[in-house]
Amino acid sequence: MVKFNCKWRLKRYKARKAGYPAVMANTNIQGMLRGKAHAVKGAADSSACPGAVYEVKPFKGSLGTGYLVITDNTDAAVDEFRHKTLTKAAGRAGAGGGR
Repeated sequence: MVKFNCKWRLKRYKARKAGYPAVMANTNIQGMLRGKAHAVKGAADSSACPGAVYEVKPFKGSLGTGYLVITDNTDAAVDEFRHKTLTKAAGRAGAGGGR
């Protein structure tokens, strides 16, 4: 068994909460996020069962504005539960997640 003693300690990282909303309010960042959300929606719509509808919905959080891709009807919710369509679509669209 290998023993390792760490002689260096990292200081706690503190995020600058004032800078994050300013970056998230940038129109270029919002355009990139909107594009990724619509790419995930398109990938989910193309591989979903017939009748499943997905929706891109903007939301305002405490630190910034973003976009959610959500199921719009029960067929899409059942499809997500059984086949993880939205999760896989996020991986295919390059927006993180996926299996």
